[in-house]
Amino acid sequence: MSEKIKIKLGQFEVEYEGTDVFIQKDLSKLVESLIKLIDDKKEILSAGGGADSDAAGKRKKNTGKLTTSSISARLKVSTGPDLVLAALTKLVIVDQRNTASRKEITSEMRSATEYFNIGYAKNLTGALSTLVKSGVINKASATEYSLSSEKLAEMENIFG
Repeated sequence: MSEKIKIKLGQFEVEYEGTDVFIQKDLSKLVESLIKLIDDKKEILSAGGGADSDAAGKRKKNTGKLTTSSISARLKVSTGPDLVLAALTKLVIVDQRNTASRKEITSEMRSATEYFNIGYAKNLTGALSTLVKSGVINKASATEYSLSSEKLAEMENIFG
C-alpha cells in the first residue's frame, strides 16, 4: 500500500511517498536525525559560527517600502495565482509573518489595485489550491498558508 507523508521541522522539509514499511520502521530515525541537524545548527550559530541573521532562522528586515503592488510589478503579475503569490510574499518577507490567513491574503491582493480584479477574490480557493498542488505554497492549516521553503528562498533573493 502506498502512503504519503510530509514533515516540516524549522527550515527542513521532507516528503515521502511509498510503502508504509518505511513509515512504520524508519520514520522515527528520520525525525531524530532532523532534530539532531536542527540542534547542531543551533549549536554552531550560538558558538559564533559566523552566520548572519538569515541562517539563524530570522529573515533580514527589508529596508525598502515594498508593497503588494511593487512586488506584483517585479513579478509581472498577470493571473490570480500570481497575485496570491505576491500578496503572500509581502506578508512573509516584508511583514515577517510565518503564515497568513485567507482573509489577510485577500486584503493584500485588494491593496494592489492596479493588479486586482474581483474575479481573483472569487476564485481564491482555486488559486490557493493551484499553488499548493504545484509546491509554491504550503497549507499550514485549514485557513493559513505559507511560502514553500524553495519559494521563500527565491523571494528572499529577489526582495530580501
